[in-house]
Amino acid sequence: MSRFFSKIFLLIVLVLSLLFASIAVAGASEADTDSEDDPSAAPAPAVEHLNIRAPEGVASPFSNLQYTILYWGGEWVVTIRGIIAEDFILPATVEIGVPTGTAVDWIGQVDAGFNDDPLVAPMAPIEVLPPYSVYTEGDTDIYTVILTDSHAVQLEFPFNGDPRVPTEEDGAVQFSYTPLGDVEELWLATAIPANSAVLDPEIRELDGLGPNGELSFARTFYDAVGGQEYTALIEYRTGVTEVEQNLAPWILPSLIGGFAVIAAGVFILFRRGTKK
Repeated sequence: MSRFFSKIFLLIVLVLSLLFASIAVAGASEADTDSEDDPSAAPAPAVEHLNIRAPEGVASPFSNLQYTILYWGGEWVVTIRGIIAEDFILPATVEIGVPTGTAVDWIGQVDAGFNDDPLVAPMAPIEVLPPYSVYTEGDTDIYTVILTDSHAVQLEFPFNGDPRVPTEEDGAVQFSYTPLGDVEELWLATAIPANSAVLDPEIRELDGLGPNGELSFARTFYDAVGGQEYTALIEYRTGVTEVEQNLAPWILPSLIGGFAVIAAGVFILFRRGTKK
């Protein structure tokens, strides 16, 4: 009998060792990824300000474009925030496209997070609207905006339809956007209900909360190509605990699988022991 329990103990130790080893490796990999994505994780290299200006008649390209859809005030609302590189001198002309006929409720300059910008309060809008014009090309209304006080512009408008889609999970939101020009980073973001967890490890959590205290998540597309449509499907599971929210999406299945292996091993060893 002592040999039987020794085998069980060794099996448990083996499975747990493999599980913790996989967690350690994945955690290190995730840390490396976070350090690559987060400029604050490593000393920032010295940046030479080139004072770039786009050629006359050409819009300055966005380095970061954020398309966010939120359920706010009983309706789905979209915000599109475009940020140009800090090296571009102001004033700078930018262009953002929305579907033809979109009723844009607000357009303005917002803080881009650069020290050289005159805006002080993070994310604070400027009360005075920037100079802008609108023209239509195909099925797109193109807003041409002149940035005078910030390197970022934001548009807000109601979403036409309901982005929620049926899946095997508790909830899911799916939406698409087509940038006019090439973008270094395109974020397709939304907020999920409190006490929920996103299942796809490629969907990363953003800083800040939604209008109702929800967690914000985004799918990031690097080196997005202008004129190409990008789609994000963000699935989530509701009713999870705070501990489960903090776990990586693969850890819980790994734990379940590990315990299943242990249970199977105990069953096999027990049967062999009873046969003897």
